[in-house]
Amino acid sequence: MLIAAHIGGSPHGSGPCSCESTSAAGEKSCARADNARVASIRASNAIEGAEVDDERAERLAGGARFRNRNEREFAGYRDAVDELMRAEPEPISVPLILHYHRQIYQHVDGRGGSFKSDDNAIVSYESGRRQASRFTIADIRKAVPGISDQTIRLVLSECRDAAQIRAEGTGRSAVWVRLTAPPVATR
Repeated sequence: MLIAAHIGGSPHGSGPCSCESTSAAGEKSCARADNARVASIRASNAIEGAEVDDERAERLAGGARFRNRNEREFAGYRDAVDELMRAEPEPISVPLILHYHRQIYQHVDGRGGSFKSDDNAIVSYESGRRQASRFTIADIRKAVPGISDQTIRLVLSECRDAAQIRAEGTGRSAVWVRLTAPPVATR
């Protein structure tokens, strides 16, 4: 959504609407632009799980200081959107994307602006324990470093034959998907 906004540009500049119209229609248009800006920032943050209520969103969009991580993420996205709207349109490039990514995380932990080095782990929580739903052989090696690759492959093969897991892909790029919950030990 951030990059899509960059392509289209904005007639209102950054931040709260900067139009200088004194007509009622101009003021309504300006208010709609401000509302759309705040709604866009809220929606983009909500997709990432960072929720901010309406009243705080309005204040943060206006430049208020943040109080928690969700508000920090909102402020970073606000700054990136505002810069994006001020900037002259330019072709989308890796450096441009990384720049805006750095902007988004500047108030959180400063770790934006670079590519990830690890894959996301898709996990479930059952019986209070974290369990991977999708995993690779490398994930197993990390979790249980003392187990040989031969043993790992043997167990994966047995689990596949028992319809507990299935492979997506082959070789080093294979990702295994858990199809059933692991058996619960009873005493």
